[in-house]
Amino acid sequence: MAIFFKLMNQNELNFYSNKLKAFFLLIISLITIFCAVVAWNIIIDFSNKAFESSILLLSLILFVFGVIVAIALLFRKKPLLSINDNQIIIYDIFRKPILLNLKEIKSFELFELRSKYSINREILIELKNPSRKTQSSLYYRFLKIFSLKIANTRYSIRLQFIKANRNELMEILNQKLKSVA
Repeated sequence: MAIFFKLMNQNELNFYSNKLKAFFLLIISLITIFCAVVAWNIIIDFSNKAFESSILLLSLILFVFGVIVAIALLFRKKPLLSINDNQIIIYDIFRKPILLNLKEIKSFELFELRSKYSINREILIELKNPSRKTQSSLYYRFLKIFSLKIANTRYSIRLQFIKANRNELMEILNQKLKSVA
């Protein structure tokens, strides 16, 4: 079993960012931005092609954001995910971390969204009892019509930049969940 995490102490597992994926994101984004800047006068023409130019400008902004995310991931020293015997801490690059008590979690489920060019994998976290604020929201009540499981799944672990094998991570999470129950 390959180990992709760093063991801080016996009870805490820390998963860090995948520097190779972040480096590829940086390279692809920089090449795209460079090509767009070089061909700016040819590509962008708001007088004749306003819609196409707007779409290209928005995609250029998206690639600039890709550069920012890639640089943040490359220089990040903190983990993106921490798991101990009592809680899971999901760190986001630009927001405060999410702390989830293992006693509040009902199950974990691997979710894959496939498209022609990529696969987006996440581990969905189903809560036993969402907070009163969540239960009173219109969004929760709407999702509850279709499925209670979907409505109770508020958090997820995005695996795209975490340096971990998804099957091993699912195994670790399920073992921690069984040990609490």
